[in-house]
Amino acid sequence: MSPEKLDHTCVIHTCIGKLNIIIHNSFVTSSLIMSNQAVDVKILGKITRVNCPAGQEESLIQAAQELNDRLQMMSEKTKVTNEINLLTIAALNICYELQEKNQASHHLSERIERLSASLEDALRRSSQPE
Repeated sequence: MSPEKLDHTCVIHTCIGKLNIIIHNSFVTSSLIMSNQAVDVKILGKITRVNCPAGQEESLIQAAQELNDRLQMMSEKTKVTNEINLLTIAALNICYELQEKNQASHHLSERIERLSASLEDALRRSSQPE
């Protein structure tokens, strides 16, 4: 296979009924894809084969288990049994949580920058002769 550019960095191709989730990020060469490891994960009682970078298999399995746990908990809590609806709600919840964490991280970065500037200013004033 030639190292031509493909239109994705991460393809999670999950088939649950008629559901296909494909996440497209940017471009990678096909040579990177060849270093991926196929891992079987079980979500909602269905086995799905997913490719992941070598050495990241355990993280993928843990993520799949967390997703499965969330889906089961949501199904019990909301009485929604339609897999597509459950996956849609879970995806929205996960995106919301990610937005919250990104926003918190951004606020923390701003605070660190302000504290660093304040510290530099205090050091500069303390090193100036009186």
